[in-house]
Amino acid sequence: MEKYLHLISLSDIVGILLIFSLFWLVKVLAKKENENIFKAIILLLFFLAIFLYLNQSDSNKLTISDLKNNFFPSKTIEIKYRVVRGVANRNEYIKYVFNKPYPTLSVKMDKSGSYFNIVNPESVNKVLRYLDLPEVKEGVPELSSVTGSAYDTSQYRWEKYPRGILILEKTLCRSGDSLTVSHCILVITIHLRY
Repeated sequence: MEKYLHLISLSDIVGILLIFSLFWLVKVLAKKENENIFKAIILLLFFLAIFLYLNQSDSNKLTISDLKNNFFPSKTIEIKYRVVRGVANRNEYIKYVFNKPYPTLSVKMDKSGSYFNIVNPESVNKVLRYLDLPEVKEGVPELSSVTGSAYDTSQYRWEKYPRGILILEKTLCRSGDSLTVSHCILVITIHLRY
């Protein structure tokens, strides 16, 4: 159940409650329960207002997992990594290569079922905070969905990152204590901009 919490957004839950309140209003009107009409209309308008607010703001990206982490923060993460610095094509880069256990990554499959996109960047920002790096502001699609190249599978790119271009590479990792497989961060590379 835990691995599915990052797939359910707050907007999805409010949308379901909105539908239930609409069904309740239709039932009240059909059975002519005059004493409940006002309550049903108020409840429907309440959920409709919340739903519209969530879809107009950045809050629509919040998931159950994010809310759980905000109210019940998990223990401090311990990430093992090494830093590699270098130059490629006259551009300096810094590479953060992670060791097992890799940091987990929250992704969501797109409508085509072909790509995994980062909708909510909180799992990336948690690692960036640990590395004392600036956070990313939004999620991004899997790079291969943009370029069409199979070489870009499992990669994500932020062009407007404060320090340059940030590229994240993911992998699948298996939890040692269970048989679950999740997406994890393998490497973060920053192509520096001066």
